[in-house]
Amino acid sequence: MAKNKGKNELERLRSEAASLQQGEESPATADQLATTAAENNMTDTGEDHDLNSRLEELVEVLEQELKDTSPITLLIVFALGILIGRLLPR
Repeated sequence: MAKNKGKNELERLRSEAASLQQGEESPATADQLATTAAENNMTDTGEDHDLNSRLEELVEVLEQELKDTSPITLLIVFALGILIGRLLPR
């Protein structure tokens, strides 16, 4: 849905740019542009909130996993990460 909205917005902007290049008046008024900007901000805020909540959930799960995992296991995984990083070509 967001892709379609973005695509429609892009097509509208392209048609406005073409009309401006031809010397015509722009069909969009300041009120229409303000309304479009407000709608985009509301949509972005909702998506940002959803993304933030998912990231918070991921961090909580990772924290719990780290608390439940043995320190020796964590050190071994860390050491293997360093070893693999050194062996990979740059």
